[in-house]
Amino acid sequence: MFYDKEILKVSKSTKSVVLTNFSGGMNTFYDDSILPLKYAKMTYNFDNESGALKGGKGLIELLVNSDGSLSKTTFPEPVTLIKSYFYKRYDFDNNKQDDRLLVYCDNKKMYGLNLNNLDTEFYEIEGLLFNEAPDALNYKYNSEDVIIFSSENEGIKIYSGKGYPIEVTDVPKITSMCLHYERLFVTTGGEKTSLWFSDDFNPTNWYISLDEAGFIDMPDERGSLLKVINFLDYIYVFRSYGISRITAYADQTEFSATQLYVSSGKINGDTVTLCGDRVIFLAEDGLYQFDGIYTRRILEGYDRLIISDNTSCIKGEFLNGKFYLAFNLKIEGENKKVLLTYNINEKTSYISILPIDDLTKIATDNFSKLVFIANGKLCQLSEIPKFIDTPLNMVWESPLTDFGSGGESKLLKFIRFKLYGNVKLIVKSESENKIINLKGKGGYILAKINMRGSVFGFRLESQFSGIEISRPVIVFDTF
Repeated sequence: MFYDKEILKVSKSTKSVVLTNFSGGMNTFYDDSILPLKYAKMTYNFDNESGALKGGKGLIELLVNSDGSLSKTTFPEPVTLIKSYFYKRYDFDNNKQDDRLLVYCDNKKMYGLNLNNLDTEFYEIEGLLFNEAPDALNYKYNSEDVIIFSSENEGIKIYSGKGYPIEVTDVPKITSMCLHYERLFVTTGGEKTSLWFSDDFNPTNWYISLDEAGFIDMPDERGSLLKVINFLDYIYVFRSYGISRITAYADQTEFSATQLYVSSGKINGDTVTLCGDRVIFLAEDGLYQFDGIYTRRILEGYDRLIISDNTSCIKGEFLNGKFYLAFNLKIEGENKKVLLTYNINEKTSYISILPIDDLTKIATDNFSKLVFIANGKLCQLSEIPKFIDTPLNMVWESPLTDFGSGGESKLLKFIRFKLYGNVKLIVKSESENKIINLKGKGGYILAKINMRGSVFGFRLESQFSGIEISRPVIVFDTF
């Protein structure tokens, strides 16, 4: 006896999807469940500017020219490096450029290195002693290129590159300074509500009068005066919760202040960086760009990683169209020192985990570069993703995705992409994980997965310095 029995047929459809071109970078603004695949939910130490994943920036020890070769720098005694400065100087006695790199150390001394004389040995600068790392500004004083150092509790010292510095103690407690129409404009310590300015052409004269020095008091809701800069022929004062613009020309009776912006998050004054035709700074609630009138948010993708009480922000610098910011972010649950690299024209960015304590830009007639202090060493950027000799772990991780087929069961068959170098591919679904180690020579490779699930996530890890990953395509069946 036979019974009729209907055989159920399972409907199957094979699909393919391009995972990403990587250029979207990281985005923590959106929840993982709705984040588009063109963004990573976490990535670091990879450079994604070109749309492919490549090794990001690293640091090597600073190299300077020495008799036609590149050599490491040395100090005359064991010291811990704290802060560096660039002193732009012309030697009028010998009619030649005499630029210098200056470094403040834990023994309260300042050391100098001549950048135009092929020197590699730092020398101690007599008389430049400070109890804390000072602020500095290049200035032309009495027809000489000098560098002015200021400290909140120690006045100012004017160094001309030779002999002992000029010390001026009867000055405000300076916390930041800039030059505008031959006057020194400074923010001050204490109550932090006054913007002071020196006599014109004389940064040593702070006697208050209508034709010498003076100050502008701003005791309003925008809070403390943190950083002063010269931008677009105005003075801009970045404050705890706002920005003030000062119109200041030769006659101080015509000085005026305009309040431009009120921030919802506290501004970090150390991060205020002039980037050509804009200023970029970090506040508690994110990164901002200021054009002299309007302020707008940028790089929102890092918002959820920013530590709201970030007191470990180091500094920002601008070089060759890129904004660099050394600060702290919360990376995979841990506070990490990172370097943000932001191409302001292409609007692409990435972060590198590097132990940076300070950075400054040096720009001589022959070269320009960023100088870093990291783990007590003077360093410069490298195209190899290493810190000195230690490879950086490069990570790119996708959000979870259902490939637009929510609720459907899937069989993830394989991933195909171009690969040069070694990479670890981690694939996870709601029920299992797989780890696959891959090696490529620049062509397409096929990674067989054969994993069932409805949502999937992907993670790439590598320490191969010449890594390049591009055009990832995922092939899967839906049922």
